[in-house]
Amino acid sequence: MDQEESVQSQAHNNDDNDNNMEAPETLPYVTTSAVLRQLNQNLQELAPPGEEAYCKPRFELQKRLPDGSTIPASQDDLSASDLQNKIAQSAKFVSQLVPSDRKKWAEQQRQSGNSLFQQGQYKAAMDIYLTCLVVKESSSPSRSQPQDAAPDLEFLSQTLLPVLNNLAQCTLQLGMQKKTKEFCGIALEEIGDNASDIDPIALCKIHFKRAKAHRLTGHYSEARQDLNLSLSFVEKKEKALLKEDTTMEEEEEDDDSAASITNPFRQAIQKEFRHLEAAEKEARKNRQRQKKSMQRALTSNKSASSVPSGKKALDDTSSGIPVPQGPRKYSTLRARKKVSPADSTGTENAQEGRMDIRDLSYWQYYWLVVARVAETLLLLIGDEDDDENSVRARQSQVHSRRDDRKTR
Repeated sequence: MDQEESVQSQAHNNDDNDNNMEAPETLPYVTTSAVLRQLNQNLQELAPPGEEAYCKPRFELQKRLPDGSTIPASQDDLSASDLQNKIAQSAKFVSQLVPSDRKKWAEQQRQSGNSLFQQGQYKAAMDIYLTCLVVKESSSPSRSQPQDAAPDLEFLSQTLLPVLNNLAQCTLQLGMQKKTKEFCGIALEEIGDNASDIDPIALCKIHFKRAKAHRLTGHYSEARQDLNLSLSFVEKKEKALLKEDTTMEEEEEDDDSAASITNPFRQAIQKEFRHLEAAEKEARKNRQRQKKSMQRALTSNKSASSVPSGKKALDDTSSGIPVPQGPRKYSTLRARKKVSPADSTGTENAQEGRMDIRDLSYWQYYWLVVARVAETLLLLIGDEDDDENSVRARQSQVHSRRDDRKTR
């Protein structure tokens, strides 16, 4: 079994607790898709036999555009509408519960989301997990209460952090790395200054998932920082377990409990470090290739005129970038023109400028290419204006010639 999958399964197994607790009744959600489905089904049942036109869906969700027109909504739009309905109904339902029942309901929703996650239904599990956050908003301190009131650490560690952790994992599975970083950031904000009261493994999971999201989005330095933090929390957990073993004076057979708990997390972090190093190495190679391509693009115009033919020109064309063959500056049957001292100094300065171009950094090449593209666009726009002016001049000349012929 892959180490990351073992870490994820262990995370869900460690998060489950008190399945036999008494919880309030589940909330029957009324969503947009369910209403449309029921309406179309009723119309289909009422349709006369043999008329297929009534069997087609007659009601559908429409999306209004900025100009006022409407188009059929996509499946993503329908899913977003369903999620908004669930969150609104959950908020109304939770507001009618006492604080103790709110926590029980959130725990029940979390367990329902865990069962969907284990079945691989990440989108459905994510929708269930998001309804748990309604309890956090409804349980936030009011204006009459002090803002620095101590948070409910039990609810934070047993329900809220596992929910945010599972939301981060769902978004990773769905390829939503930006959402992963947002959920991990929310979890760290909720912890705040209470990190010493939270299980280090929970903090390890949060930083590990955010590190993976950073790596997948190309932020390698941030990913390395989060991986180092994740590894430090694993070491902190090992020290705490070893301290408990020494104080309880357990037998030698049970001394491996700390290693058995933390080894899967440590191995997953080491594997992520290897993925990060491979990504950084590939990024450096891509950076060098891009730099060489920009260097060839910037120096090709100057080198093309000086090397019109020969072995070096063939080498340039074999590299994948065609070199335009310009006309020779002098005839091969005659002697070369004498170059004045001023022209020779100009050529030397041009060679020095060409050497300076090769010594530029990556970002200097980048902005130089941008400037070259902008200059080319301006020249093209100017050429179009010149072409229009020349066409008008030719037309005026033609009309003047016709007038001259008529007068003659």
